[in-house]
Amino acid sequence: GAGIVTDPAQFAGERRRALGDRRAASRSGPPTRDIEALKAVTLQHRALNAALHRHAKAVCEAGTGLQTSIEVHRSTKGFLNFCRAEILPHTLAEEQFLYPLVPSDGRGALLVSAMRDEHRRIVDLITQVDVVRRPADAAAAAYGAAVLFATHAYKGDALLLPHIMTIPGVSLADAVEGRLALIGYDG
Repeated sequence: GAGIVTDPAQFAGERRRALGDRRAASRSGPPTRDIEALKAVTLQHRALNAALHRHAKAVCEAGTGLQTSIEVHRSTKGFLNFCRAEILPHTLAEEQFLYPLVPSDGRGALLVSAMRDEHRRIVDLITQVDVVRRPADAAAAAYGAAVLFATHAYKGDALLLPHIMTIPGVSLADAVEGRLALIGYDG
């Protein structure tokens, strides 16, 4: 039966089978636009994740108590500005353009539900960085947001996007076309 898939290897197997079915059904070979879209989003997730970790590290270093209050303020402000400019629009773009592609009663529904919950938790942690008084608390929240985002991006790249590519009649390339700057990171 069509149960909920929780094993990453099973998702990957489904993706390989679906790509094989598409190849057999079409003389043009694999959906290269979708494969290129997957690569582009994955590369942008890596850049976004690396930048978020750099900002979180700066907040953590400031939270050691060895930095001046100006350095603490600067690192916290840099983290929050980056999150407002990149992370928050990223989460909204995923929810607006990617998650609706997954049928609510299908195999990816549980994954999408978990990823939406991660978005709420990431936003909560970013908010904590903004409202806590002690630099150590801001550091803990920033680090938590960075770690959670890293696992979230991995699930998106390894599970969600390949799953979307297996949904009949859905094009990942069409879904992200012109939106890669929102879903990923441009620099």
